[in-house]
Amino acid sequence: MSTRPYKLFGTSERARIEDLVSAAAKAWREVWLPAGAPLRTEWAPASGAARRFPAPDSVGWLTFAAGDSHWAMAAERGVIAALAAALCGVADVKARPGYAGESGIAGEAARRALRHLAAGLLRVPPESVRAREDDGAPAAHAWEKGSASIALWLALGDTTLRFVSSPGWALQLLSERQAKSAAAARLESRRHAVTDRAVTLQVVAGWVELELGVLRGLSPGNIIALGTRIDTPLSIVGAGRSVPMFRGKLGSAQGRRAVALVGGR
Repeated sequence: MSTRPYKLFGTSERARIEDLVSAAAKAWREVWLPAGAPLRTEWAPASGAARRFPAPDSVGWLTFAAGDSHWAMAAERGVIAALAAALCGVADVKARPGYAGESGIAGEAARRALRHLAAGLLRVPPESVRAREDDGAPAAHAWEKGSASIALWLALGDTTLRFVSSPGWALQLLSERQAKSAAAARLESRRHAVTDRAVTLQVVAGWVELELGVLRGLSPGNIIALGTRIDTPLSIVGAGRSVPMFRGKLGSAQGRRAVALVGGR
């Protein structure tokens, strides 16, 4: 089992997990829950979160896996029935006279909804999720300091769905983030390589068009009238270019001729 220091969950890591969990929960709510049904999400490192889960002897576990990562859901007594009622938009079904638990169809719908929720968290198609119902609670190390396991709570009214991820889920997610950061670092290195190159700028007082015959007849001392005034902003271009990069005005600085930039392209 791969473990990392508790500092694994820094600001960027938390943002990455928060984005994925929130997006998966939102997509699931829009497909499965009635319009306007509230769904609150909360997550934290599983280390230290065991106290917010039911006692081991009072809960079973539903496990949803794909590849080497999985999410385990604390299957408390009646949670499937409560979810089935929420899917149908019936919040108080358990309080009604004669209630004897969810029907087979409603229970199957709730389990199917959970599979789709797990698929969103695992980022795989629902048909790729392996689901099983057993008493296999998360391993003890999932709750220990240094584990990458994530505890997740989804509150639907008075019902809360409680999940725990495998350490592999978080490590895989964050390793993808690190890979992207490495690619960004390479791009940043290339940017520095470009910015370190010297660039020659030319200040253009103006432009004029001449016929070839007039050009060939020019000699030192001749005057060429420009199409612009010398006191208007001048074009500053890259060597060999004609498209202005900046505008500038003639002036002086420390006893030398200078150009003051007055605007960009």
